[in-house]
Amino acid sequence: MLVIIAIIGVVVVLALLVFKKPSTPNLSQLYQKENKLFSPAERSFLGILQHACANDYIILGKIRVADIIAVKPTKNRSLRQKSFNRISSKHFDFVLCDKNDLSVQCVIELDDKSHQKNKRQQRDQFLDELCQAVKLTLVRFAVKRSYVVSQVRDSLANALGASQEPPSTQSTKLAS
Repeated sequence: MLVIIAIIGVVVVLALLVFKKPSTPNLSQLYQKENKLFSPAERSFLGILQHACANDYIILGKIRVADIIAVKPTKNRSLRQKSFNRISSKHFDFVLCDKNDLSVQCVIELDDKSHQKNKRQQRDQFLDELCQAVKLTLVRFAVKRSYVVSQVRDSLANALGASQEPPSTQSTKLAS
């Protein structure tokens, strides 16, 4: 009888261990607040953009690609999900929007040394081709120690003027 009670006890303990719901960490164990939205280079360039075009545009930063470019409806749910997944975790560094209606006028990527890596170049090529496909002007600026506001303004004006041209000319590497 004692052996049966011991066996039942072991089975109960094992069942509790096997079927015990793992404890979920609370949110403060999983997440932390980021203190800065922009890297130092991005923050510096934002100041230049504000001087160059804040009178004409609203400048937004770190906007998800999927918030600007939508996946077209399709009956192939798998293809739609794969297409969404390709853009859902990517973002544009800056987005210039019309001051009146917040329509997207162009997107800006600030290219630092990380853009020389193969994986980053593949990402850049995908974004170039994607923007070209949806006729969205993408302007790339190389990270520099300093910028000339008038040159940035002119580069943006040229790129935005070029948005009326065929899509193959829209993605432009500027201000290297």
